[in-house]
Amino acid sequence: MRLDLHLVPVKGNTVRLPRANLHLVQAMIYGLFEKSFAQVLHDVGFERDNRRFKLFSFSWPKGQGRPRMEDGAISFEAPLQVVVTSPLNRILEQISGGALCGGPLRIGNNELECVEVKVFRPAPKNNSVTVKALSPITCYTTEPESGDRKPFVHYHGPKDQEFAAQIDGNLKKKFSLIYPGEEIPQEVVKVIPLGEPRKQAAMFRPKDTVPIVGWWGKYRLEGPDVLLQLALDAGIGAKNSGGWGCLEAPER
Repeated sequence: MRLDLHLVPVKGNTVRLPRANLHLVQAMIYGLFEKSFAQVLHDVGFERDNRRFKLFSFSWPKGQGRPRMEDGAISFEAPLQVVVTSPLNRILEQISGGALCGGPLRIGNNELECVEVKVFRPAPKNNSVTVKALSPITCYTTEPESGDRKPFVHYHGPKDQEFAAQIDGNLKKKFSLIYPGEEIPQEVVKVIPLGEPRKQAAMFRPKDTVPIVGWWGKYRLEGPDVLLQLALDAGIGAKNSGGWGCLEAPER
């Protein structure tokens, strides 16, 4: 399920953030949860094959019109929209309840009020769905140290076989977490770019020294409906709870 949060400043009509702001949006989302649940979700999450999943994704913030870039900051005209998706009702209920009933919200130095939460239930049909990335999709392999070479991260693009392979494997791990004991679908999820994806490199927070790389664009996903539904609800690729791989299914 998808929640669209519409946020306005308590004062003024502009939201000003550092260009590297995903950590601030993530902190705002965690602040919507009950404190004990937020701590467990952040510190532990849901574990599978030595990896931890948070089972939510979020979009990059979007304002009215084009944002303004100035002095290392980005300014948005209100209302500010942030999309959050998750397959878990508990996460969605706490986000919507915290946004509407929990008092003012903060993203960085901005005090905001949530004036509306829109709920969408996009669904695949006949083992296919067309999606648009609301945050760049990132897939990568960490290459180990070898001789004089230090460990490094190799990012895979949409035209690489490993890109689709990682998305397929990631969705099947999420399936096993949400439906324990059920047989994992064996069919492979295909990821077909529609047009030319746009590469994006960005920092999660200003103090980071190495950017994360991902790809915007529209894609057609083909595979079992239950896995495609997870793609819509939990995001695809890596770092979903850090602001990467959030999807929408545009209305035709």
